[in-house]
Amino acid sequence: MSKKKGLSFDDKRTRMLEIFTESKTFFTLKELEKVAPKQKGIVLPSVKEVLQSLVDDDVVSSDKCGTQTVYWCLPSQAVQKKRSRIASLTEKLQSKSDQKQQLLEKREELRNCHQDTEERTQLIEQINALESQIEHVKEQLNIYKESDPEVLAEIRNVSQIAWEAANRWTDNIFSIRSWVSSKFGLPSSEFDKNFGIPEDLEYI
Repeated sequence: MSKKKGLSFDDKRTRMLEIFTESKTFFTLKELEKVAPKQKGIVLPSVKEVLQSLVDDDVVSSDKCGTQTVYWCLPSQAVQKKRSRIASLTEKLQSKSDQKQQLLEKREELRNCHQDTEERTQLIEQINALESQIEHVKEQLNIYKESDPEVLAEIRNVSQIAWEAANRWTDNIFSIRSWVSSKFGLPSSEFDKNFGIPEDLEYI
């Protein structure tokens, strides 16, 4: 019997991203190390590496919350990043098209002179190269347009989800600080100092 083939790194990235986009919530690394193997079949030793690759590529966002780091990827962020990529590719396509048109006009001038010069040969080569680049950019543009997620209707709910999650973390920190202060007599200011809690931490 053949050995079952494991997930590729790209497959793991895709499945990890699905955890965020499907739940629309925030996670710590420890939470992801529990969820990813069970829900998406991502083996525990690779969870951190896959997550870091998504953060490095600016696909998943992260921030410190007290002593822990939280990770998230909200639908509105995915939409904005795709729109920015589409705008960039569209601008690049227009620039290449303009450059191609200028070279075509220059080539036509040389043709009218009936001179098979070195300059004309170089221009032809540049035009051919630009045509290849334009086709490549068009392919990329089509990919991003076709994969643009239809989540605009959910954007209104995203801010509420983020707000609730942020306040939930804040409430957890306040509860822990209160318990520690009551249990061990540690002043709140010392607790904040020891655990890196900002002095101005408040509910949003």
